[in-house]
Amino acid sequence: MPLKTDGVNSDVFRCRDGQIIPSIKVCNKLADCIDGSDENNFTMCGLNKSCLPQEFTCSNGKCVSLIQICNKVDDCGDGSDEVGCSLYGRCENANCQQRCISLSTGGHMCHCSSGFRLSSNDKLRCDDVDECAQTRHNFCPQNCHNTIGSFNCSCANGYIQSEYKCLATGFAEVLIYANGPALLALHQGMFRYFIASDANITAMDVDTKEGMIYWVNSNNYLKRSFVPNATRTSPPSGLEQVLARVRSRVTSISVDWIARNLYWAEIIDSKDQKQGLLSVSSLDGRYKMPLIFMSSELVLAVAVNPEIRWVYWTSMGKLAQISAAWMDGTNRFVVVNSSLVAPTGLTIDYHHMRHRIYWSDAMLNRIESANWDGTDRIIIATGDMMGFPGKLDVFGSTLYWAPRNISEVRRVDKFGRGVHVTVSKHAQPITDFKVYQTVKYNLQGSNPCKDAGCSHLCLLTPVGAKCGCPEGTSFQPNSTLTCAAIREQSRPDPFKCLCLNGGLCRVYPSGEVSCQCPSGYQGNLCEIQIPTHLSG
Repeated sequence: MPLKTDGVNSDVFRCRDGQIIPSIKVCNKLADCIDGSDENNFTMCGLNKSCLPQEFTCSNGKCVSLIQICNKVDDCGDGSDEVGCSLYGRCENANCQQRCISLSTGGHMCHCSSGFRLSSNDKLRCDDVDECAQTRHNFCPQNCHNTIGSFNCSCANGYIQSEYKCLATGFAEVLIYANGPALLALHQGMFRYFIASDANITAMDVDTKEGMIYWVNSNNYLKRSFVPNATRTSPPSGLEQVLARVRSRVTSISVDWIARNLYWAEIIDSKDQKQGLLSVSSLDGRYKMPLIFMSSELVLAVAVNPEIRWVYWTSMGKLAQISAAWMDGTNRFVVVNSSLVAPTGLTIDYHHMRHRIYWSDAMLNRIESANWDGTDRIIIATGDMMGFPGKLDVFGSTLYWAPRNISEVRRVDKFGRGVHVTVSKHAQPITDFKVYQTVKYNLQGSNPCKDAGCSHLCLLTPVGAKCGCPEGTSFQPNSTLTCAAIREQSRPDPFKCLCLNGGLCRVYPSGEVSCQCPSGYQGNLCEIQIPTHLSG
């Protein structure tokens, strides 16, 4: 906010991180503050400013000059400047229900107040606009409630409304990065490594219900670990646990936190061509089951939504598209199939009332969003500054993405308002990342698998649940519940690494676990700080 000296506004502005800039640079659509706080306060910058008295307010919010209305040209872009026009008669005799504008060329135009539009059946009457039907009309971060002439926003359970945002309760969010063979966490401005693996990590996702992270490496091994310090009961460090090996190169994984399954996308290299495959297993890697084969498509990203019980994926083939199906692989349909080239990233805003999907297109240098069914599609961010976006995630009111040609992670308001901000920079490209926070997912959703009686896999569908059998097996005769397959014992939880002060757990061939302490610490758990001796 502008600084004050002796009660008088200064000519300088203090950014949220303490940086000082000239006040004239505030709200100029440029990030003069490194943290973007001079542009990303949407109350201060007034992104919903009213049009000037000599301007006409279009239904889409655009302002055009009064001399441009009723000129048989769509200056608004939505046609609202050409509706309700009459070349004859004065306003006092027009019987317009709400407002009337006198035209400079003679005649008049019936117009409606904000929150209303002219009726399609009666150009004198105004009907209420349902602002909640289109995101650009409300910008509610989660829930929108239409009222006559206006609307109200509200937040989901676990969030608190603060001006134009829904703020998560509980622990501050943690950004977890896959950086080559390592996993590192960014928490309240501090980085720390907690997994040093033996191969590059290609895909990852988090399970906030059990406080774990799942990943696949370039050797096609599926692994997991506790997320350190995620909750009061979480261990201080991580230690990987090998769960299973998958057949081919994995591009993306997604956790079903309700039915406790894991979905992943593979690219299978065959002699003739590459093929795409969606697979599923139990969350601990048992009972792998192919779900959807795509003979001429490369599957680039997958994201499940167990609340509405759909699985989404992006693919490239003859056409690039975003598809969805029930989580048992049936009832497949195309969500988006136009203006796509290389949809490399996919995520879901689970707490938005429309369960909006977000995707990145590296070739178009663009991030877009749409409702769960592909309607209300909008461009969130585009242009050379995007850095060819790859993986992305959304949490609260913020969208994060990792540029493919720059080793950093960036963020922007999830509706595209304000300016982009660099969250972190790295020595190696980020292959995947996720936001971890305890209220990221709705953990209160019903689980029809709980009483389904499936012997091996239970897969969610919008009408309940369906049982599934591991690859190469089928149901026993006259059964849709019990598979003719071996039952495997569920795997134990990962080992809780107790290394302190940034120490990493190391496992030896004998099975013994010890702590590798960072510089300045020693002891079995890295609990002893080595004194620093100053020479005199």
